[in-house]
Amino acid sequence: MFIKNFRDLIREAHKWEYTLINDETIWVLYFTGFQYAFILIAIVCSLYVNLPSDNGLVDYLATGLSLFAGILFSLTLTLYDRFGKINFTEYHESVSYPKFKEGGRLLNFYRKTISLSLYAAILAIICIILLVLIAIIPEEYNRVLCDYINSFGNLASLHKIIIPLVYVLKCLTYYFLLDFIYITIHLITSFYDLIFSDINKVNLKQ
Repeated sequence: MFIKNFRDLIREAHKWEYTLINDETIWVLYFTGFQYAFILIAIVCSLYVNLPSDNGLVDYLATGLSLFAGILFSLTLTLYDRFGKINFTEYHESVSYPKFKEGGRLLNFYRKTISLSLYAAILAIICIILLVLIAIIPEEYNRVLCDYINSFGNLASLHKIIIPLVYVLKCLTYYFLLDFIYITIHLITSFYDLIFSDINKVNLKQ
């Protein structure tokens, strides 16, 4: 059940990454252009940028992400509470087609924001786990560890396994951090889309 729920959440969040609240689909490829750029940036950063674990940066990032995860989960509960108070019977197509369209946009807004909020919270948790792993296994110590083990077991190829794994770990960390920021901004723009579309309906001219 846990795996199914997790898979369904990821699938739903990916769907709403490419869908506007008016049901307009902007799907092109599995990743957006931004996310392909994030993959490239993550690969470059993993090779040339180091996340030092001894100056508190990793601690600050992990603490900030844990706060964001809590805020996003609280936002999800608030949205769900407000959703439960909406009477969608007044948006039925039999009542009024414009109201039906408005109700569809409102329903899509809640679907999109709730799924993206939970997805962003999961990304924050994944980033925290990766940052903890980076803090536990700093890159500069891996080569020392390999040399130490090699001196006993003569496992000359061990560093050929561990060192690439460290770079993969760093690459994943950079990518998920960038993707977390992207999904959060995407979530904010969803609020903007609904709020300002309602504001723009107001006409003060007689």
